[in-house]
Parts: sequence; structure tokens; C-alpha cells
Amino acid sequence: MLSHRHYRIFGLIITWAGFVGGTPFAWNWKSNRLKVKPTCLLLHSIGIMNLLLYTVFLVTQVVRHLLMKKPMDFEFFFLYALAVCAVIDCIAAYPIARRPYHFAAVINNFHEIMENIHGRVFS
Repeated sequence: MLSHRHYRIFGLIITWAGFVGGTPFAWNWKSNRLKVKPTCLLLHSIGIMNLLLYTVFLVTQVVRHLLMKKPMDFEFFFLYALAVCAVIDCIAAYPIARRPYHFAAVINNFHEIMENIHGRVFS
């Protein structure tokens, strides 16, 4: 079960990520709900687009190294590791980038369900 300590930690993570522009969300401390900040939505979209372009660049560099038959040098392994990490980041950021309001609603519904389960189990 999720306790209030877990929600405080989650709120801190969301606040810090929103501060550096990593997410368009803000945590409402009074109601413990996730909300979308429309002012940060554009900044987040630009960041996701940069990540996507960076991923395309890395994947093309990896393919270029494979076509040049140089898969054993250090540069290939370094580019390959970065490309895999970038692809995983793109996959993880896709639900948030596609529909941030829907993602916030899902998180808030999950929070309400866990609060009800926690109240029923421990009362």
C-alpha cells in the first residue's frame, strides 16, 4: 500500500523534474493530486522533440558504423549504449508526451484507488 510518505516523495520528484523542465506536471500538495502546467507543456514538447532527434542521430551513427564494418572499436560501443538508452527514454516518455492530461488523470485515479484500498484494509 502507498502511504503518505510515498506520496510526499513522489511529489518531491515531480516538483524537481518540473523545475528542470523534465515534465509538464506539478504536484498539488494540499490535495495530493497531479496537475498539468500548461506553461511547461511547450518546453516539455521541445525537450521530447530534441530527444527524438538525438535518438535518430545516434541510431544512424550506429548503423553507419555497422555498414563501415567497424563494430569492434570503442566508439561503436559508446554510441550503441547511448542509442539504446535514448530509445528506452523515448519509449518511456511516449505516454506523457502524447497525452499529458490523460496521464495525469490516470495517476490521480490510481492515487484515489490506493487511498480507498488502504482505508479499507487498515480500518
